[in-house]
Amino acid sequence: MKVFLTGGTGFVGSHAAEALLEEGHEVVAMVRETSDVEHLRMLGVEMVTGSLGQAVEVRSVLQEVEAVVHIAGITAGVDPTLLYRVNAAGTRDLVDRVAEVCGSGTRFVYISSISAQGPSTGPGPRSKDLLPNPVSHYGQSKLDGEGAVLAHRDELAVTILRPPVVYGPRDRDMLEVFALANRRITPVLSGESRSLSVVHGEDLGRAIAACLSAPGQGEVYPVDDGNCYTWQQLGELTAEAVGKKTLTLPVPPVMMAGAAWLAEVGGGLLNTTATFTRDKYREMVQTSWVCGHDEIRGDLGWEPRWTYGEGARQTVEWYRERGWL
Repeated sequence: MKVFLTGGTGFVGSHAAEALLEEGHEVVAMVRETSDVEHLRMLGVEMVTGSLGQAVEVRSVLQEVEAVVHIAGITAGVDPTLLYRVNAAGTRDLVDRVAEVCGSGTRFVYISSISAQGPSTGPGPRSKDLLPNPVSHYGQSKLDGEGAVLAHRDELAVTILRPPVVYGPRDRDMLEVFALANRRITPVLSGESRSLSVVHGEDLGRAIAACLSAPGQGEVYPVDDGNCYTWQQLGELTAEAVGKKTLTLPVPPVMMAGAAWLAEVGGGLLNTTATFTRDKYREMVQTSWVCGHDEIRGDLGWEPRWTYGEGARQTVEWYRERGWL
């Protein structure tokens, strides 16, 4: 199958490209002129220059594909409107173009986020019967992107994935967590216990590839590694992975909120986008972000291969081999 891939130069996209190629698919990736394409080039992926919001640029390529895997997006912005412009309007522009150009039944796999459905309660996954309730602009922008995709479910074979926190080799977002543990510090939000799910990048890549075999009737699949972790447990497993004994540092939520505000202000002064924002803080203070993966296992036979303990050790090895840690 010839697959059009967006976000292929990113962390998740790189693992998706590898998984798609391993399954025997042909991949053509949309990349920006400024993107680092070295990994895709090493994989032998065909590339075309384009960007979200300008899908007309890749019209001729879309006419040749049988499936689209849409990963490209942003997790933070200097202004919330940027999240909606990229994650919602950009997705709408792409899926509208695919519906217009590609044949009926073309597969469209959209990588959303657990943030789109909102937090769960306790150590179990959020009930499918509950309406989505995002607590952040990021989550709402991804939910709006889902709506744009589902609007074409009668023309396209649509499937949506909702991953939690993703980690693994080549990831920079979680690198600071490992770096803090390497400095013998494990920050944990004080107060009530908080539960969350995670998934390894390789496993998410395999789940994305598996979705090309989904019924394509608008399925929405949460995906995780099969475990529910507390912050304390993740901290302990991270410390084990780096081989250090760490000091658990309880951080009051009000202090974390202040840090998010300062990061935004600093980013604005330096004209850069802070990765930790008040939007991210609103997600962080929730008591539960648990996914589960019963639906994708039942429909597609997908199972995770990595638990966090094993995956964290592999990730640390990769970081150290490249001098990141």
